[in-house]
Amino acid sequence: MGVDPGGAGVLHRGTRRLATWREWLPAFIARTVRYGAVGIVVATLYTVLVIFFHEGAGVGEPDLASLLGFFLAMPVSYLGHWAITFQRRHRFLEGWQRFLGLNVISFIVAVPGMHLVTHIFGWSYLIGIALSWVVAPSINYIVLQLWVFSHSRAL
Repeated sequence: MGVDPGGAGVLHRGTRRLATWREWLPAFIARTVRYGAVGIVVATLYTVLVIFFHEGAGVGEPDLASLLGFFLAMPVSYLGHWAITFQRRHRFLEGWQRFLGLNVISFIVAVPGMHLVTHIFGWSYLIGIALSWVVAPSINYIVLQLWVFSHSRAL
């Protein structure tokens, strides 16, 4: 009579979900901050390398400078994300193949993106660098978390 027999179950499920968020959210925030810190270091390295190759080493094409900077920054990125972002949850070389697969996505953003910005739009290569600072990390964080350094093995 006016009592919902399922009401207690809904309340209990809601309380469990809230408890799960309390456990999960701080770790997620900490990992995201670590990802951002490693990402800033790697993006800065990539930026310095592209500028160095393009302006200092005489590589005339920003596309090639971007390619060289990308490949030189990649090992630093793997090491940083393995050791700092995901805190060595796996043996060092366990996720490298997945990481290389992920970097195909980053490569598509960085190098052809640089070509698009400099050759198609006629903008400065610095805009191409800035775009890679925004687009690639957004995609990479999701893929790193769900595939490269996940607890389930994917390759």
